[in-house]
Amino acid sequence: MQLPQGSWNVGDRFILMKGMPLYNDIPSSPNAQKVAELAHYYIFDCTSTDGKVTLTVTVTDNYEADEDIDLAFAGVQQFAYDTDRDAYGFQLHFSKNIRGDAYNLFADITNEDWIRDYITVNGKSIEELLASTDADGNVIPNAVQVAFSNNNYITIYVSAKLTAEQGGVLDAEGNVLETVRFAVADGFTVPRDNGVITQGVAYKYEYNFWCRDVDLALQATASSATA
Repeated sequence: MQLPQGSWNVGDRFILMKGMPLYNDIPSSPNAQKVAELAHYYIFDCTSTDGKVTLTVTVTDNYEADEDIDLAFAGVQQFAYDTDRDAYGFQLHFSKNIRGDAYNLFADITNEDWIRDYITVNGKSIEELLASTDADGNVIPNAVQVAFSNNNYITIYVSAKLTAEQGGVLDAEGNVLETVRFAVADGFTVPRDNGVITQGVAYKYEYNFWCRDVDLALQATASSATA
């Protein structure tokens, strides 16, 4: 393998993956035999400091293939009834793996600070949803649940027992509301590497699909200010 110096540009990254096989000849040769495999990741980075271009190599046993992807919200998907939970679930997606090794897959993260203090459903916080009571004054069990359903998305379940006034997603007749709103506050910090998404986001579910919930009045004010 040859990587001529002239082929590198500042910002380039080249990775030799852990477990990559090594052969005693080119792999396409009929006589090629595997003789070893890489025991680590080798990450080559071309950087520049004070005008000096440097090629550095990092040797590590841990590397996420999406480490060079910017952390961001990637939208909300699905809105479906879960019979086992008697709740409606939807997924908040991210641009990359946010779970890392901090939680097991399917872990219940409802009461984690980074969830409880930042997420709202129909204007109600996690704490407000969990404190909801039924007609007899009893706390509704699992009024809201949040779980890791995959590395790059979490699922929010809202109990069908919640009224619209309590932040639920159904009207008095048991029909899904015309508009369901979901928001994440600024400074949302995910467990993997304590990544932070500085700017929050708001979504709404209308006409059977999710979209960004944009305040057009604020946009008009901003446009007027820059005009």
